[in-house]
Amino acid sequence: MEEKYQKDIVNNALSCKDDETIENLNFTDRMNVNKLEVNNCLNVTFVKTPVKITHLTVSNSKLVNITGIKQMTQLIYLNLANNQIIIVQELQYLVNLKNLDLSNNSVADLQFITNLPNFSQEWICPQNNPTDETIVKYLKDSNSDLNLQQFKAQILPLQKKTLELVQNKYDNELKSKYQNQIVNFKLTVNGDNNLREIKFAENLNIVNLEVYQCANVNFNRVPGNIKSLTVVNCGLITIDGIQDMKQLLFVDLRENEIVSIQQLRELINLKHVLIDDNYITDLEILQQLPNFDSIWIQEQKPRSDAAYQNYLIKTASNMSLEQFKASIVQKLQKTEELLNLYPRKYEAEITAKYQGQIQANVSGCYGRGIWVTQNDPLIRDLKPFQKFNLECLYFNYCENVTLLRFRKRSKLQLFNVRNLKP
Repeated sequence: MEEKYQKDIVNNALSCKDDETIENLNFTDRMNVNKLEVNNCLNVTFVKTPVKITHLTVSNSKLVNITGIKQMTQLIYLNLANNQIIIVQELQYLVNLKNLDLSNNSVADLQFITNLPNFSQEWICPQNNPTDETIVKYLKDSNSDLNLQQFKAQILPLQKKTLELVQNKYDNELKSKYQNQIVNFKLTVNGDNNLREIKFAENLNIVNLEVYQCANVNFNRVPGNIKSLTVVNCGLITIDGIQDMKQLLFVDLRENEIVSIQQLRELINLKHVLIDDNYITDLEILQQLPNFDSIWIQEQKPRSDAAYQNYLIKTASNMSLEQFKASIVQKLQKTEELLNLYPRKYEAEITAKYQGQIQANVSGCYGRGIWVTQNDPLIRDLKPFQKFNLECLYFNYCENVTLLRFRKRSKLQLFNVRNLKP
């Protein structure tokens, strides 16, 4: 093997690629090499290890078992990315390691690397679940007496610890990133596609969390301290997990792709809910909440087979699209009744009463608008006024007006509005 690669050595470094004849790496002991890179060499093992290598990369080689690597005590740099490694316990003996990459593997016992002298949080990275095929290969290569199910049971607590390490690292990174952006116990995150789980907010001194246009956010792990939550225009399909946010008083989930809100039934402290511009099929659930207000019933996007199919995929449902559509017929009928009873009726009333009162230049703002000169108990929600394409809306005095559905990006300006609901 040394004859084959002698001519490829450059500055004490050797790179081997796409060579299935390489099984052991100790051939480099007879060469002037201390940096070795092995890529896509599918039969490589650590049965016989080199002693002089300080920098080693073995990537994309379907490596499952690294038994024997503990003999490479001179290693400073080790890259084992993009393999199928399950057990890395032997890495704890590589006390000189300063750089380690285990990304895109199936490591179950990541905690063993945390005891190394030069351990860095950067070494911790998300891991895949090992396939049964990978486990069987590992058991065969390591001559284990365990069967598949016994091995799975044995590594389960290790996997839980590994997941905990990964999650803690993720939470700490987000905490460091956003802790200086808190204003009045409120944090706003906008356009961060690296944001997935919001559990990190539990470690921040906030009660109000707002998330906008973060395409990968979910409720897999949630904070327990948040009382006001906004997740708008984030492509949410399911809100499973939000039921664990027991302290929630306010929730804004507008402009997503949510199909079901059954999880909100468990949030009995909710006082305000914004849910328009989704594909919700079970709006009647809102009526079951103790503090229900008719303003919570809001217009939804037109029914969509594509949205329903995405929901079935996201929730790993065994139902077909047709079965799902058959199962929600009655829910959709109830939803339609509620929409006709509340938002559509209300908007029709506002339109009938105020469309004829639009002025080209309302005194005080000099723009197209409406001047409401006296208290009108009909007005509770300002969303219908935005459909008039106004520039200003002037209230001489109006009680019980809520800004909950007033869009911040609207050009409509408000004047002299008092006694607002929160």
